[in-house]
Amino acid sequence: MKKIIVLLSILMLISIIFSGCVDVPEIPDEVTKKMTIVSFNVEPSVIELGDTANLSWVVTGSDTVVNIDNGIGDVSLTGNRIITPTETTTYILKATNSTSTKNATTQIIVNTDNEDENNYEDDPEYESALAGTTYPVAVFETIKGVIAVELYDDQAPETCKNFIKLVNDGFYDGMIFHRISNDFMIQAGNTMPDGTTKESPYGKISKFEGNLNHEDGTISMASTGAGVPGEAQFFICDGAQPGLDRSYAAFGKTIYGIEVVRDIADDPQDNSSPAGGGRPYNDIIIEKIFMVKT
Repeated sequence: MKKIIVLLSILMLISIIFSGCVDVPEIPDEVTKKMTIVSFNVEPSVIELGDTANLSWVVTGSDTVVNIDNGIGDVSLTGNRIITPTETTTYILKATNSTSTKNATTQIIVNTDNEDENNYEDDPEYESALAGTTYPVAVFETIKGVIAVELYDDQAPETCKNFIKLVNDGFYDGMIFHRISNDFMIQAGNTMPDGTTKESPYGKISKFEGNLNHEDGTISMASTGAGVPGEAQFFICDGAQPGLDRSYAAFGKTIYGIEVVRDIADDPQDNSSPAGGGRPYNDIIIEKIFMVKT
């Protein structure tokens, strides 16, 4: 009898042990990784054409890759980017890790009312300016309006050849006028809105051609000093500047849009240049330069 009781006790104990094991949950091989897009916005959300805004984002989550479209690309989990959109744009942020993908959007509205200033091709004054010259003509489309300059390739052939080559390369497109001064000049040719700079792939012009006078609206090459050949930077005179004659290589003259030159030169600027003038507080962008007569 005692043996039976002992045997039953053993069997009950084994049953209890095994029944307990069945209730233990299994540990999954991979724990789900949490990912959150905390914020994604642009400030301010409405700007004037040519102004800048700040695009910012915060994403959390291990092993997460973040990408923002419209030319921004892969970015860190937390950051910001100064942007200068030319039209109303919706930005899409895409966050991805090994378990999920999440998207977020933000939009900036660009006021492009001043685009009407670039409807110049049917302007009789513009047509007359082109018809009245036999020289090559470069057209500057800026956010302030349009400027057209004739290039004196018979009097400054190497300087004109260098400038036309850079124009045809699209070298100047998207740059700003980085130095302006009222009643003096507006200068561009190496600075982008974000402050980065570009250098000419062709180096210095082969020789200094400084025989032309700096009349009102003259376009001339900037350089490191009087009598030094330039590379890519140029300036357009706001008013006659006889003190620059024979020191800098003038190579053309404004035939349309001199009021745009005045408007740019008159913009508020920071007086940061020791030689006079400085960078405008609001970026004045050259959207593109192209040749209409060659």
